[in-house]
Amino acid sequence: MRVDIFYSRFSASTKAWVDLLGSLLMLLPVMAFIAWISWEYVVDSWDVLEGSREAGGLPAVFLLKSLILVLAGMLMLQALVQIVRSAQTIRSNR
Repeated sequence: MRVDIFYSRFSASTKAWVDLLGSLLMLLPVMAFIAWISWEYVVDSWDVLEGSREAGGLPAVFLLKSLILVLAGMLMLQALVQIVRSAQTIRSNR
């Protein structure tokens, strides 16, 4: 996590290091944990094709629960893009 008050004053190389470390040490591990911990929750929902318990509720709750894994996957992909972009910036400023 970065504080924009300080981050805005950093050089491009320092910003790249902050982004690289933030992605490697925070974003990737947290998203991996979310994917791992929610996997069984989503699979169980798919096993029974879960719907809403409320009358007139959503018929396909299992699809909504699947978005948890989509979120984790997309944010991990974004972290990888950020890592590559930061590495390129660091290399180009040497």
